[in-house]
Amino acid sequence: HGGELVRHALILQLLEYLETDQVWYVLLLPKISIANLIPHCSYRVEDEYDPLQQKQADVLDPLLKWFHSEFKVELIVNYGVMPCQQPEETLHRLRYFLHNCSNWELAGLDSLVTITKSLVLALAVMRRRCTLPEVLYATNLDELDQMSRWGEIKGHHDVSLAEIEKNLSAACLYMLCCPLRPLQAKNE
Repeated sequence: HGGELVRHALILQLLEYLETDQVWYVLLLPKISIANLIPHCSYRVEDEYDPLQQKQADVLDPLLKWFHSEFKVELIVNYGVMPCQQPEETLHRLRYFLHNCSNWELAGLDSLVTITKSLVLALAVMRRRCTLPEVLYATNLDELDQMSRWGEIKGHHDVSLAEIEKNLSAACLYMLCCPLRPLQAKNE
């Protein structure tokens, strides 16, 4: 049946985001040692860790704790740039959850994941864990940090952020129109 094939393909596509989900990738910059610097290059040497690290911890740590508690899965946080595979049991549990979602819920998740680049953030909206301002901030955390450091390019950053806010608002409203159902326990 064509509808089931599309549904199955969408679930697989959503699960692929787990490897590159933006909430798994956190900044880890240790203090810079002068001995490790390359000659003839300029560095910004600070006494403390990068402020983005604290912002990520403040925003993402509660989401990761919620996700672990809500879905009873192990999570692997990545401190590098290479994709990070999550445990098989995590994939199985989330596949089971997604297969039990309605087509309407899957459509909403697809929109949210496309905008936020995060299945975790999309599920947080779906499960009413995040408000629009919270998910908007989490989605744009890195870009907002860069803008605070290096400045905003008028006509680019402001337009880009407004576009994300518009699309995210519509997707969140759509998802909030879907009834919140209790999680179904996976029969082992």
